[in-house]
Amino acid sequence: MKNLFFILVLISSPFMQNLFFSEYIEGSSNNKAIEIFNPTSQNIDLSDYAFASSTNGSDGSYENWNEFNEGSIIASGDVYVICHNSADDLIQAECDQQHYYMSNGNDGFALVQGTEESFEVLDWIGDWNDDPGSGWDVCSIGSTQNQTLVRYSNVASGSSWSISSDASTCEWEVYESNTFNYLGYHDYDPNGEPSPYLIVVSPSSGNLYQTSDIEVILSVGNFDVGATSEGLDGHIHYSLDNGNTVMVYDTNPFILSGLSEGEHTLAVWLVNNNHQEL
Repeated sequence: MKNLFFILVLISSPFMQNLFFSEYIEGSSNNKAIEIFNPTSQNIDLSDYAFASSTNGSDGSYENWNEFNEGSIIASGDVYVICHNSADDLIQAECDQQHYYMSNGNDGFALVQGTEESFEVLDWIGDWNDDPGSGWDVCSIGSTQNQTLVRYSNVASGSSWSISSDASTCEWEVYESNTFNYLGYHDYDPNGEPSPYLIVVSPSSGNLYQTSDIEVILSVGNFDVGATSEGLDGHIHYSLDNGNTVMVYDTNPFILSGLSEGEHTLAVWLVNNNHQEL
């Protein structure tokens, strides 16, 4: 039986406007962070806010009232990052406040304004209801466990988790575990369109497969894939081990067959109808 090791390269009811979650990281070990964005024209003092949480499900109420550090302010257009005390140095470099009890994927966080007794929920990652198991589904393409979530640039305010995480009203770009390069800033364009995204659902980067044939499953969003003659947004290119570029004109799974034993690198990217990389 052949042992294959894959490395994936990916190229590339509303609330009033207030603070909202712009990124969530649940990576390996203690690589965990939550980012909050200020879309308003004013600097915001966080003394009137909190990031309340529940652990492994709840009865609809928070279990932990987590306050921001005294004197914390988010400038207009800036972000505030909360991270685990032992997170990777790349996360720590962007971290504004350390917090030991971050999510393992199944711990719900709400960004709230008010007091412990009387508050308004501004935004959610997960919820305070039943235990979701290992994590909550995110837009049918990801999970709150072992993934990085980045809010669409055209989202202007928080929303209920049932809205932001539903495939039909999705507000999150989903990235592989330990993706940190979007942390510390947020691209914000409330009048723009959501950015196209491409995710390799399978195979998973870094996994070992005992087969010579690998099925590749892709998830593409905010981008209509088809032949150039169809007048859609574009199509997909991929290459295996820096070899020839292969063009794909649909999102159906495809097979990489006859692979030799060892490590392989699969690069997948979106292109427009002129074959220009996005």
